[in-house]
Amino acid sequence: MNAVNTLLTGQVNVKPEVLADALLASLQQYRVLIDGPDHVRAYLTGFPGLVPHVLPTVERARREFGDTAELTLTINDDPESFDPYLKMYISLPPYDFDTMSRIDAIQEPLAEATADQDGFFLLSTDHRLVGR
Repeated sequence: MNAVNTLLTGQVNVKPEVLADALLASLQQYRVLIDGPDHVRAYLTGFPGLVPHVLPTVERARREFGDTAELTLTINDDPESFDPYLKMYISLPPYDFDTMSRIDAIQEPLAEATADQDGFFLLSTDHRLVGR
């Protein structure tokens, strides 16, 4: 297990901001776009229990949707709900009839694994074609 995985799986005691930075750095190899990196980092620092779940979720999404999918990690900050949360958009070149069921197959175990955590991490699509 490399140093980043050791940090992210909580096998060492480390400050939340260091965890968040290590996670964001590790996402580069999966070509994850970070929309509002300061906001994402702040959210992960505030909810460090989510950190160990982000990388495995990204890995599952990349396996499921392949290299042509665009993965974007952002903060959903709806001013009407006052409840921001971590969100990963999956954008595809073609959308199929089963796109949402494939996303749900990744979301369901994530939701179970993080049910007792403060904070929330949601997968969705913006139905935007990659590159547009």
